Amino acid sequence: MVLRSIVGNRAATSLVALVVFSVAAVADPDGEDDAALARRLFSSGVIKPLSYFIERAHALRDGLLIEAKLEYESEHDAYVYEIYLLDDSGQVWEMEFDAATGELYEYEEERED
Repeated sequence: MVLRSIVGNRAATSLVALVVFSVAAVADPDGEDDAALARRLFSSGVIKPLSYFIERAHALRDGLLIEAKLEYESEHDAYVYEIYLLDDSGQVWEMEFDAATGELYEYEEERED
């Protein structure tokens, strides 16, 4: 994995995470931007806050948050948070949670293709 080859120590890991970290949401068909859509969904009680899912992910696996995404997935007919953590060994872990209920859909190592 590219991250594993770039990351030599904890400081480098933090720098990589800072550069890679992003929070995204699927844009609304009506033209609402990603951040506004996420705020609206949270404010209306449709989804839980991102901080809840970051805490859940850290409870499952120690690691540095490198990416968090909010997407609508037709497979689950729901908004889903995808959380990616980088552990001390350089392995990236992906967790998918239902953004409304908090149900864990997926918890797995990211594999190199």
